[in-house]
Amino acid sequence: MDEIEQLLILQDRDQKIMRMEEELSRVEPEKSALMAKSEEANQHLQETRKQAQQIESQRKDLELEVESKQSQIERYAAQQLETRKNEEYQALAKEIETCKSEIISLEDRQLELMEAADLKQGDIDAANTAAKEA
Repeated sequence: MDEIEQLLILQDRDQKIMRMEEELSRVEPEKSALMAKSEEANQHLQETRKQAQQIESQRKDLELEVESKQSQIERYAAQQLETRKNEEYQALAKEIETCKSEIISLEDRQLELMEAADLKQGDIDAANTAAKEA
């Protein structure tokens, strides 16, 4: 009877060892999958941040372009005051109007980029959350 009891204990321990070995064999692939998921989430976060920086850079470029157009308008207006010929005055007035319409177009594009930046910030927040969870 004592031998049977010891054999049952041994069998139970062998089964526990097999279960643990099976669990251990699953841990490494799960760990690798989680690491890959984490790396992918971090990569997505970095890519999203880079896109947001590009949007901001484009917006600043447009801002500088608007300032340049406004300077042109000021120069044309100063030239208008100095000119004595009606044709030159009209040509400068046309240039001023062209610059103003270009400024409106540039400002519209700036607004679009601001909206895109807001959306991208939401993407960054989501990617940040995903990276933390991964």
